[in-house]
Amino acid sequence: MEHTPEGSTHQWCEGIISPIKGADGKVAVLLFYSVDITKKKMAEMELEKKERDLLSQNEELERMNKLMVGRELRIAELKEKLKKLGGDNSSPPPTA
Repeated sequence: MEHTPEGSTHQWCEGIISPIKGADGKVAVLLFYSVDITKKKMAEMELEKKERDLLSQNEELERMNKLMVGRELRIAELKEKLKKLGGDNSSPPPTA
């Protein structure tokens, strides 16, 4: 839970409640204590941000890969068409 004690900076804490039973077996006291987990929470948030950034970068790389592969396939198709037309794609075009 988020907790900001009065006069303090914003902090994250984890609260724990433990019942203490009396001699009769009934809950006599509730013991509550909290542990500051601000550093842990900040690290988790930073990790989540980095994960989002990596996913975005990966999507961009996948998009670029599809473009490059598509381009290479198109070049291969055009070379094959040139072969069928009897053209030699390894020599320069004739000059006039």
